[in-house]
Amino acid sequence: MAHEPAQGDMQSARDAITERTLRLVDRQIGHGELPSPAEWQELRDLASGHEESLRLVAELQSVVERFDAQLRVKFGAGGGAVELPRLREGLATLIREIVRKRAPAASAGAQTQ
Repeated sequence: MAHEPAQGDMQSARDAITERTLRLVDRQIGHGELPSPAEWQELRDLASGHEESLRLVAELQSVVERFDAQLRVKFGAGGGAVELPRLREGLATLIREIVRKRAPAASAGAQTQ
């Protein structure tokens, strides 16, 4: 019986990791906010002890930061200002879908948002 809470705790941790990841993607890619090293560290701390989750967080941080940097370089001078919000939202949507697919243990409610 002690095993059931542990499974519930693992599910809660996975859901929390997925939720925080999606918020970071929305802010950094979708809205163009500056990267938050502290938030990425909190996410890694939350994933500690879950090797697969840690690996996915590291991969996602790399992808998000690379996309964000490329968008800032390409559109930083104000060129394409009309296109940038649409491009950012499209990338954020794509990354959110990938995160949801890579997090199969997430609750059904989190996957339908």
